[in-house]
Amino acid sequence: GREIAGKHIKALSSLLQTQDMLPSSTWDMKPTASTIATFSDKLMMYNILMINEIGFVNYAVSAASGMREDIKNQYVRFMNEIGMYAKEGYRIMVENQWLEQAPQPVDREALIRV
Repeated sequence: GREIAGKHIKALSSLLQTQDMLPSSTWDMKPTASTIATFSDKLMMYNILMINEIGFVNYAVSAASGMREDIKNQYVRFMNEIGMYAKEGYRIMVENQWLEQAPQPVDREALIRV
């Protein structure tokens, strides 16, 4: 997730810099030296998935309301990356039984063979 976010920031910042515009500043946060988990894996996975969904929605709204095609194209590409990342997170949560699997379509081929 950190690599995806860094790539998105770099791509959008370079777009702004080519037009002599200042990119927004990023957070300057550093990890602690603590080796004790502050939050459970379940809570952290849930929060990461929620942040992914919020980011996805923000990109979608920006793409829909933006007037610059070059930035819209970037947003659509970013949404695809976020979607694939979130899909892996959902898979991990379902495997660990932290989240129920969404209803799946009926396998009609299997029903025919019965």
